[in-house]
Amino acid sequence: MRLILDLDDFSPVRSGLECLQTIKEHFPKFKVTLFTPAANQLLITGKFTKDKYKEWTKIIRSFDWIEICPHGFGHLQKEMDTTKDEATKIIENCEKVFKDIDLPYKKIWKSPFWQTSKDAYEVLRDKGYTVATDPNQPDPKIEGLKQYQYDWSIEKPIPKQELIKAHGHVDTMDNSIERCYTNILDLPTDTEFLFISEYLNEK
Repeated sequence: MRLILDLDDFSPVRSGLECLQTIKEHFPKFKVTLFTPAANQLLITGKFTKDKYKEWTKIIRSFDWIEICPHGFGHLQKEMDTTKDEATKIIENCEKVFKDIDLPYKKIWKSPFWQTSKDAYEVLRDKGYTVATDPNQPDPKIEGLKQYQYDWSIEKPIPKQELIKAHGHVDTMDNSIERCYTNILDLPTDTEFLFISEYLNEK
């Protein structure tokens, strides 16, 4: 069995790292793709400083089993349901923040709450991003748009298939890793884990 696991909302204040490290101890070759907002609300309000953010990213960079991907700028409702100009600003500001805090990321984008306008999809396409889209929503039908879609939400029974594209959150949701990590531990011991980027490179 091969498994790609992605989790949303990873940040300095919502990390789920304890559960992830438990899984890593059980599966030495464990890998996870973490969708990360560039500027957590505590950063925006000044309750979490840029220096602390840099300290956190230094720790995250030391984990070669974690892949970071952008999950919007401030994780706000409809922030990517917007015009081309605004979408461009959001994407470029995300890239700037990740560069400033020295946090490497892959060009795989997931908009907060899956909310993305046609204009924003086109900007993401033109900037070379693959976009993680929700299989429960209509296909955006954007010519030339590269997409990635999960096929298993981790609170549900494990599907019987050779390749599983798993999806969850770091906390708060029904499919949070904190609630569902035992489901991951129930996978076969010889499961091969892949980052989303590795899967996309195989295609």
